[in-house]
Amino acid sequence: TNSTIVDCAATGLYVGDRGTRASVSCCNVVRNGFGSTGRAGGEPPVPNGHSGVYVESSMCWIEDTLLAGNSLTGLSVVRSGFVNIS
Repeated sequence: TNSTIVDCAATGLYVGDRGTRASVSCCNVVRNGFGSTGRAGGEPPVPNGHSGVYVESSMCWIEDTLLAGNSLTGLSVVRSGFVNIS
């Protein structure tokens, strides 16, 4: 609630364990999923093409939230996931 998820290299918010439930309210989920080039110390790069919110086999309620400018989609729902947007 009342949070901003911005500039994550991969997915901004991932909800994905069977039976998991999440509520997102009054948030901004923007500019996520554009990847990274890796870091010093050997951390591998993250490829681009991720969503702002990714819901897999779980339930998510999204209310009064901005999903904008993300690489792949603002919202992806897969494998019997359920989303209610208001």
